[in-house]
Amino acid sequence: MQTVSETPSSLATSFGEALLRVMRVAGESDEGHHDQLSRVQLAERADVSLTLIKRYLRGDAASAKLETIEKLAGALGVPPAFLLMRREDWVAVANASIVLAQILREDGQNEPDRKFGGRSSINPLEAATAGVEFARLVQALPRRRDFTPPEMAQAIRRSEDGVAHTCATPPLALLTPIQIYATLALCAVVGTTTNC
Repeated sequence: MQTVSETPSSLATSFGEALLRVMRVAGESDEGHHDQLSRVQLAERADVSLTLIKRYLRGDAASAKLETIEKLAGALGVPPAFLLMRREDWVAVANASIVLAQILREDGQNEPDRKFGGRSSINPLEAATAGVEFARLVQALPRRRDFTPPEMAQAIRRSEDGVAHTCATPPLALLTPIQIYATLALCAVVGTTTNC
């Protein structure tokens, strides 16, 4: 039996909860400290209706438009993606960060240069392949077995695809080698949550 904390979060609920958490510190007190931002203040800052904000905070965001999410994120000073991350996405990011820190400490931060031959960027296919390799290395993806039942093989393939697609998403050509490596590590683990 799954508990609430083990059950994958709904995106609409996660969105509403993220809004509420950020609103708790997005205002400013008279002394200039972080303070609660009211729903009315957020509506004014983001140029979004108060009714819409109330709906989102109740977890009713199934029909939220990207433009609205972007406005709210801008008004709150956070990346739009952070408002859309579910609990399992945050867990994956945290786990990837821990693993990345361990690898960088062990490898003396030379791994990106070895892995990508000192190049300053890699193409999306190379990123996808490296991401799947990394996800297997940190055991975020199961290893393929020769005699895997067909259902398990399909599930593994979907997870691999999620990792590959997530790793191909960032603009890697705009990043330094160490940033590429860190981004791929994070995307590799986050990508395993795309089919949750």
